[in-house]
Amino acid sequence: MTPAAELSRYWNDRLAHYRTHTNSEHLDALVADAVQYVVHPLEPLLNQTQHWVGAPVPQAVGVLLWLVDRGILTRSYRRNRLWFEAVEDAEARVGSMAELGKHLHKTLELIWAVRQECICRADRDRKAG
Repeated sequence: MTPAAELSRYWNDRLAHYRTHTNSEHLDALVADAVQYVVHPLEPLLNQTQHWVGAPVPQAVGVLLWLVDRGILTRSYRRNRLWFEAVEDAEARVGSMAELGKHLHKTLELIWAVRQECICRADRDRKAG
């Protein structure tokens, strides 16, 4: 099983169709885009947190895509670039998921990093435009 296929085993909502997609390149592209987002621009922000400092990129990618699958993060393409954004009540929704247990704080830190990246991106766009 490829690493991308391994990740998709945990998707049962918005990304579930990737598990049975006949074209595996689509799944590979989704994961590659998420890796690129985690490495830059998210990783510097994640390294400012308690739980993500030095964490493996594949782990962050897995959590990022799991949050997308659950509708806690959205992903869209704008200006030929993939953007991730947290929904308004992301922290509350994650906080109510008992199954996260000891992973709750780590998940909240990833959401924080995504929100910070959105703020930084908006500031850059405002200065450029």
